[in-house]
Amino acid sequence: MFQLCESISNVLKKATGNRKFWVSCEIVRVNERRGHRYIELVDMDGDDELARMSAVLWSSAWKILHTKYGADLNAILESGKKVLLECSIDFHEVYGLKLQVSDIDPMYTIGDLESKKRATLEKIKKENLLQKNASLKLPLVIKRIAIISSQQAAGYEDFVNHLTLNTYGYGFSLMLVEAAVQGVAAEQEICSAIARAQDYEVDAIVIIRGGGSRLDLEVFNTYSIANAIAHSRLPVISGIGHESDETVADLVAHTRQKTPTAVAHYIIENNLNFDSKMQWAFERIHKEAKLLLGNTNEKLKLAGEKFHRKVQSKLIRESGQLDRQKDRLINGSRHFFIARDRLNEKLSNQIEKNSQRLISLQAGKLVALKDKLGMLSLRFISDQEEERLAESKRLKQASLNRLKQEALFQKQAASLLKLVHPDNILKKGFAIVKSGTEIITKEQDLKKGQQIQVSFYTFEAEAVVEKVKPKKDGKKSS
Repeated sequence: MFQLCESISNVLKKATGNRKFWVSCEIVRVNERRGHRYIELVDMDGDDELARMSAVLWSSAWKILHTKYGADLNAILESGKKVLLECSIDFHEVYGLKLQVSDIDPMYTIGDLESKKRATLEKIKKENLLQKNASLKLPLVIKRIAIISSQQAAGYEDFVNHLTLNTYGYGFSLMLVEAAVQGVAAEQEICSAIARAQDYEVDAIVIIRGGGSRLDLEVFNTYSIANAIAHSRLPVISGIGHESDETVADLVAHTRQKTPTAVAHYIIENNLNFDSKMQWAFERIHKEAKLLLGNTNEKLKLAGEKFHRKVQSKLIRESGQLDRQKDRLINGSRHFFIARDRLNEKLSNQIEKNSQRLISLQAGKLVALKDKLGMLSLRFISDQEEERLAESKRLKQASLNRLKQEALFQKQAASLLKLVHPDNILKKGFAIVKSGTEIITKEQDLKKGQQIQVSFYTFEAEAVVEKVKPKKDGKKSS
């Protein structure tokens, strides 16, 4: 048998002459041992498998390629990626036939991924999902945010710091829905995180990660993530951290920003815009109230002057009529005396007395009328002034009430945020039970013998589940 294997090896060496070949194939899996990469390759025609072969990338070749291609090398050597490998054929009497990888063409993989990206985008457009999330309305103020990211991602800390340390003093409620943002598990974890975020009472979902190469960002071109974003009931803002390339996730999201820091800046600017509009509204109300009071005072002043002029005019007309009546009486008396050739002196005196009495009576009526008109004008002006003062007090009280309501609301919101902070809950004696990274909340999530971690306020403990039993009050407990 050894001789047969040796003969096969000699034949292969003679046939290939130790030449190298460029081989296009798809990676099934990659295993790393002692710095070497053992790769299983397959050649597919649709769903039909045409060929399968093993390959190895020795640690020495790995170091050379890693220096040449950097972080892209890890992204290329992943399950499901189509690759173009430079290989030599090796047949060992014990380990059998293998391909030894000496080089990789990243552009081949990038071209295949670009083709998949275009296919995903066409499918999204065909299903009318491109503008579905963008049609949702962002709240006027964005305060409660669900963040889909890895806590170790380069941009997560930048986003949180830029948002919470804003110069305007705006407060935010941030909930991290942790998910891997690169690697084999990223696609499933991001979709799961988007689904979980739908149950949170938040204003928007933010998907962020730090910068990366085109291959690192490829997960955001998958149909499953684009579909999850499009069907989200909450607006999704993306800040994946790349300047030039747009992923399908960017195109489907409600709003796309270039970096996590840019997303934080966008949210702060959105809230600042609302704050400015409210400030402008308060200033306009104050200005309109001041203008209204000024107009009311001016109208009262004009009304008083107009009333005064009417009173003066009426007094002048009445006085003129009295003067003309007096003149007519005097002239009539004279004509009467002349025509009658002097009336009896007694009758003449009586007529003169009657004339004087009539004049006094009319003058008294005019004085009474003048006093009455003066009192009415003063009463009218006083009533208008009281109405103006009452209106001014109502406007001032309404403004104060509104400002007090806003201050109370902000104080209550701050108190509530402080009250529900996890540290305060843990201080009261509660604990958080985890299995790995998952928080345990249901009986069926615990099994006998399972190792769990219990987090208290100042320490953590590890334990093993001995028994799971329901509470005596009927509620489930572990």
